[in-house]
Amino acid sequence: MLCYREFPDYPAAAMPPLPVGWHDLSWHNDTCPRYMHDDGRVCIWIDYPDDDAREFHGFPRFAVVIDDNDGAVYGTDDWTDALAVASAVLPPPPPVLTLV
Repeated sequence: MLCYREFPDYPAAAMPPLPVGWHDLSWHNDTCPRYMHDDGRVCIWIDYPDDDAREFHGFPRFAVVIDDNDGAVYGTDDWTDALAVASAVLPPPPPVLTLV
């Protein structure tokens, strides 16, 4: 994953798993790693678990950025909440077809 190459000091055990439909777009000139959804409209920034290691102290660890007309941002310290907010604006996955 890019996050480990771009942020070698990021604690690997603290990195949330890369969900299906997301890819790692981490880049060393950013403040922290990030995942982008395949549709290109939703990004989640994943800051350091230790607040002292963050560029912006006191900000939530996860920032969900929705690329729409408002550029909405949602901050939380809970990974499950971040994914739920992101999922609420993403298109539903295609149905699974079963042959009978």
